[in-house]
Amino acid sequence: MNNRSFFYFLFMSFFLCVAGLSFPSYSWSAPDDNAIIVKKIEIRGNRRIDINTIRDKVHTHVGDIYSDSSIRADLKNLYVTGYFSQIRVYAEGYEGGIKLVYVLTERPTIEKISFIGNVSKSSSDLRKKLTLLPASFYDGNQVHENVERIKAAYRKAGYYNSEVIPIRKKLGRKKVELIFLIREGGQTRIQEVDFSGNNKFPASVLQKKIKTKPYFWLTSWWTDAGIYKKTEISQDIDRLRNFYLNHGYINVGIGQPKITFFNHKKSMRVTFPIQEGEQFRIGSVNVTGNKLFSHKRLMKEIHMKPPKIFSRKLLQKDITHLTKLYGHKGYAFAIVTPQVIPDLEKKTVALTYSVTEGGLVHIRRINIAGNELTRDKVIRRVLGVQESDIMDTSALQDSYRNLQNLGFFSNVQIVPQQVGKNLVDLNVKVKEKPTGTFSLGGGYSTLFGVMGMATIAQNNIFGTGDSVSLSGELGGFITMYSLTITDPWFMDTPTAASLSFFDTFMDYFTYWNSAIGGSVTLTRRFGYYFSTSLSWLLESEQIFLVAPTVQQVQQSPILAPFLQQVGYWTQTGPSIGISYDRRDNYMNPHSGYHLWGNLGVYGGTFGGDTSFYSVTGNGTLYLPVTQRTTLSFHVAIGDEEPLGPDG
Repeated sequence: MNNRSFFYFLFMSFFLCVAGLSFPSYSWSAPDDNAIIVKKIEIRGNRRIDINTIRDKVHTHVGDIYSDSSIRADLKNLYVTGYFSQIRVYAEGYEGGIKLVYVLTERPTIEKISFIGNVSKSSSDLRKKLTLLPASFYDGNQVHENVERIKAAYRKAGYYNSEVIPIRKKLGRKKVELIFLIREGGQTRIQEVDFSGNNKFPASVLQKKIKTKPYFWLTSWWTDAGIYKKTEISQDIDRLRNFYLNHGYINVGIGQPKITFFNHKKSMRVTFPIQEGEQFRIGSVNVTGNKLFSHKRLMKEIHMKPPKIFSRKLLQKDITHLTKLYGHKGYAFAIVTPQVIPDLEKKTVALTYSVTEGGLVHIRRINIAGNELTRDKVIRRVLGVQESDIMDTSALQDSYRNLQNLGFFSNVQIVPQQVGKNLVDLNVKVKEKPTGTFSLGGGYSTLFGVMGMATIAQNNIFGTGDSVSLSGELGGFITMYSLTITDPWFMDTPTAASLSFFDTFMDYFTYWNSAIGGSVTLTRRFGYYFSTSLSWLLESEQIFLVAPTVQQVQQSPILAPFLQQVGYWTQTGPSIGISYDRRDNYMNPHSGYHLWGNLGVYGGTFGGDTSFYSVTGNGTLYLPVTQRTTLSFHVAIGDEEPLGPDG
């Protein structure tokens, strides 16, 4: 090569480099006869990243015509992976073309993630907020994102002064420890909750409808009230909106609350902006689309009528009543859609309930799952519906209650699954819980002294639903044992059979009382709430004196009645009982009531040494106070009188 050719080559090479570097937004390619061919590609610097992973991101291949745009795309693809902190690409002449060399600098690996300064939140809770994990590459952008995640978690808990500083500590070659240095700063307390735009209701009324409260030093440390919580604020907005809608303000608007910080963000004021609008009353009510029920019948289920104030709560209740009416007849997919048309001049609304009745729904199959111990028939027999029945939604609710009342399951779900037009499968899913119990107790009585009590019971023997219970009390002056066996579905009928035995001994110092006996009880259920029972009792009792002699008893008027009862006595006879139970849950009632009574007649024609009758009546009312609190009232009356000369 002569000097002229050599300088020409240098000039062209310089021109190509300048063109490629100075005008990156344009793609340059040489003419076909002067095309630069990529003859070889080398990748250097990778230590942890597999070379095949890198090649998948490099779309320039051997044999391709060199292109600046292709190289820029390769650089972008490699940077997007987040594996590399620096990437260099240069070309060398090679076999009539060029060799591309990609020089990669891998990011360091996060060996460990730790937290310093966190007091109110545990390190394990903070780790759940992170997207970075040990063994991942250190990426500054991801570290910043995770810092914001930690700050958001603290803000959610009311720490608005929190600071999070990331620290990278070298542990070795290409290994680092990521430390989040946290300064919590203390919670920002709500000093005042206010409202703006409320003209119809004073702040004192509105404050009772929300759960965001000012901080009170005496109780807030325990209840966590007075701390700003974003989720609680969102729910309070809905609570205020529902309150206004239930009082006829259909155009009410509740905005996001305004937060005002003061005292260096240690305190805040929360102000809810309200646009109340006008109050609307019911102008007219109509029902359309009904074929199964008459207009008159449906109107009986509607309680929001002129000239009542519009209420969203009453609207939902009316929809529920109409839907239940159709569901009880098997129209489980009936839809009731309300149409509310306001009259701005009259400040009334025209309310129309549009009914889409659908068809009569039948149950094709009942599938039961989750009962590992309990037999299928134990579940099926308490369901209010069976296969091929119409899907009565009221019966489904009763079925759910019956399954809960068995006491065998911690969770019960009854889910209809549509398998065809007006055809469903009923999927009953249960989660079993332990049904065996063992309890120990103790106490002290001025009459019987120190006592110990123990009970062992199994309420679902071998998955049959049968129960057995053995209990005892033992003390210095009392001994009691009892055994009860119950079959709730005797001979696969809705009749419960119960067999009980008891043995007692009580020391009353001056006399002893010993009794042994048993009873048989049959209880028949009629429907879901009413039941009757028939029992037969057989008891043998012995009373004998200990301390006094017969002469002492005759001389003491107080002890005289006991002398008449000394000896062996037997009593036997039937009793009948009735029960009406509307409790929502037998084991843990929260609402409803239970009424029951009993009449027993003993002796006389039924045998035994004593003749008497007893009458008892009981009633219990359960009133829900909160979701977890129930108020109950119990009333009991009774009477026992002798019958005939043997009484």
